[in-house]
Amino acid sequence: MLFFYEAFPEELTFRGYVFRNLNTRFPRWLALILQVVLFVLAPIAVTGFMVATGIGTWDLITVEYIINLIAFGTVLQLCRIVSNNLWMNIGFHLAWLEMIRYVVVPSNYAFIEIEYLSIWGNYMVTIGSVIIGIILLVVWSLRSKNRIDWNGVEPDLPPNSYPETKKAALPTHSG
Repeated sequence: MLFFYEAFPEELTFRGYVFRNLNTRFPRWLALILQVVLFVLAPIAVTGFMVATGIGTWDLITVEYIINLIAFGTVLQLCRIVSNNLWMNIGFHLAWLEMIRYVVVPSNYAFIEIEYLSIWGNYMVTIGSVIIGIILLVVWSLRSKNRIDWNGVEPDLPPNSYPETKKAALPTHSG
């Protein structure tokens, strides 16, 4: 369920389509920041729509939630930039959601029952896992053979110029 509801559509949208289009106009570092801003604004806009229609409240949008979204959006975008593969993002996204919902955070469905975890303790577990992910991805990118060009802009190529769509030129018959 989480695959179809959150991980897959969010990764295709934000780390796939949005980032790709931003990176055709802006340097990679700025496209990363702008994508994270849009990722944070999306649930705020949805909540605003729900409040406006009378089916929601603003109490879910907290400072901790926004900080968590910023950190999570950053680690997911770094996954995309470092690995150049959306499946890594989808896997990390699913693993993190499962860990937070069923392993670490106190809930009726948790595999490990935690009797007491302060609000800040819960927050430190969730944000800590994201910060560790960011650190690991930065180290990975620094040690990689293919160094990341943070000032690079990916030009938007015409459809027939992508390597997988090029066909061998057929000989022409003249005369």
